Amino acid sequence: MLFYNVLIRATLLFLFYGTFISCKKEKEEVVRDNQSAKSLVDSIYLYGQQVYYWNNQLPNEITFNNYKNTLKSSDELENIQAGLFYISQFAKNRQTGRKYELSNIEGISKYTTIVAPEQKKDNLLNGFGINITNINNSSLLVKYVIPNSPAAKNGLKRGDEILAINGLKSQNITDYKNTFAGNKLDISYLTNASEQRFIVLEKSNYSPNSIINHQIINDSYGYISLLNFPSHFNDLDKIFQTFDSKNIKNLIIDLRYNMGGFLSGCDEFVNHMITDKLHNKVYRKELYNKTMQKRKATILKNKPVLDQEGVPIFFIENRVGTFYDIDYSLENNIYFFNKLGSFNTLKKVYFIVSKETASASELLINSLEPYVDMEIIGVSNNDEQGKVYTYGKPVGSIAIPIGRYSVYYTMFQNINAKNQGDYFEGILSDWTTIDDLRKDFGDIADPAIKHCMRIGTKADVKPTAVQKIKMQEIYQEITQRPILIKEFSLAH
Repeated sequence: MLFYNVLIRATLLFLFYGTFISCKKEKEEVVRDNQSAKSLVDSIYLYGQQVYYWNNQLPNEITFNNYKNTLKSSDELENIQAGLFYISQFAKNRQTGRKYELSNIEGISKYTTIVAPEQKKDNLLNGFGINITNINNSSLLVKYVIPNSPAAKNGLKRGDEILAINGLKSQNITDYKNTFAGNKLDISYLTNASEQRFIVLEKSNYSPNSIINHQIINDSYGYISLLNFPSHFNDLDKIFQTFDSKNIKNLIIDLRYNMGGFLSGCDEFVNHMITDKLHNKVYRKELYNKTMQKRKATILKNKPVLDQEGVPIFFIENRVGTFYDIDYSLENNIYFFNKLGSFNTLKKVYFIVSKETASASELLINSLEPYVDMEIIGVSNNDEQGKVYTYGKPVGSIAIPIGRYSVYYTMFQNINAKNQGDYFEGILSDWTTIDDLRKDFGDIADPAIKHCMRIGTKADVKPTAVQKIKMQEIYQEITQRPILIKEFSLAH
C-alpha cells in the first residue's frame, strides 16, 4: 500500500451565525446516513478510539455502552452531541488535574464539536455587523463593528453609545430578543464626539473584512487590528510595504477579539512579519496520537479525502485516496517559515490580547516566541487578580464525516520550534491594562496602545490596576467556536 503524502493546507473554521446572547460493531464498518441515532453515537465512540488526540484516556466500551443506554432524546443531533461531549470529558491534564475539554458552557466541549449540514456557512455573513455591550447596567456601547458590514457602512464605530434601538431604551438583555431577530434596526446613538445621530440598519449578506484598522503611530509603530484571519488577505502586502517604506521596527498586533480564522491566513500574516533571517526556520509542528502516527487508525480507510464539492483530492492505484493514506508522523508534519514581501526591519512586536484571543492568534504568538522579542499586553475589565490569559487552544481537527454530520475531534497539537505548546489554560500576558471601549482601534489614547509605547520608550511601566466593570453582551453578530481544521490538496 502506497503511503501517500499530500500538501496540507490547515485552516481554522468558524461556525458563523447571528445569535442573541443569552456499542459493539465491527471497527471497519462504514457509517450510513440511515443509521439510528444510537448507532451514530456508537460511531462517535469508535472513531474517537483511533483519531481522538487523547484516545488513551477514553472510557472502555462497557462504560460507554452504559452511558449510551441512558440517552432518551428522540433528537438525533442532540444524542450525538451528548455522546461527543461525554467522551471528551475524560481526558485530563496530568499537570493541572483539569479536564482538557472543560468549557464554561454546560454540555459543550472546549474544542471538539459537530456540525450538521444546515449549520455550514459560506464566507458570507448575514446580519448587521455589530457587537453591543452593556457597561455597568448603565450604558450600551459598541464593542466593535465588523468591516464591510451594514453597521460599518453606516458609520457606527467602537465606543459609540447606543441610546435606543427601534425606540426601545433598556438595559435588560431579554428586552432586545425580538428586536435583533428582525431584519431592520432603527438606531439612535451618540458618537465619541458627543454628536447624536440616527441610522437605519437592514440585515443583509456581506463579506467581512478581517482587518479592523491599520496605521503608523508616532512614526515608530506599525499597528494592525485583526478581527480574525481570513483564508487570504487582499491588501496585506501593501500594508507591510508601507511599514517597510517608513522603516518601522516595532509592530503592535491587536488580537484582543481575534478568536482565530483560517490558518492559511495566519501563515500569510506571520510570513509578512518575519525578517529574512527566519526564512526556512521551523515555524510549527503538528503532533498526533500514537495510533495516528503509527498508521494504525484503520477506521480512516473508509473516509475518502474530498474537496468542498465532494470531488476526490487524490487517487492511489485507481482508487480514491483516504484519510488513512495520509502521513501523520511528526517528521512529515513540520512546517517552516516562508518569507513574503519586502518588510524586513522588525525588531520587536507587541501583542494585545484578551480572554477572547484564541487558536490561530495564540499559534501566531507561540510560533514567534522562540525567535522574536515580544511583549504581551492583556486587556480586561473584570479580572480580580489583574492577570489576563488567552483562551487556550493549541489543538486542531480534521473533519470526519459520520452519517450526514461533520465531526471535529481534537486530533493534533501545535507546538513551536522549542516543542512548546501546552497553553491549554491560555497564554499569560506580561502586562495588564483596561479595555476601554470608548477608545477606537488605533487610538493613541487607548490604554493598551499607551502601554505598548511606554514599554517601547523604556518609561517607568507599572501594572495597571484593572477596574471592576460589569460587562454583558447585548448582541453579538458572530458566535465563534474556533475549530482548527486540516484541508488537503495534492502536493505540487
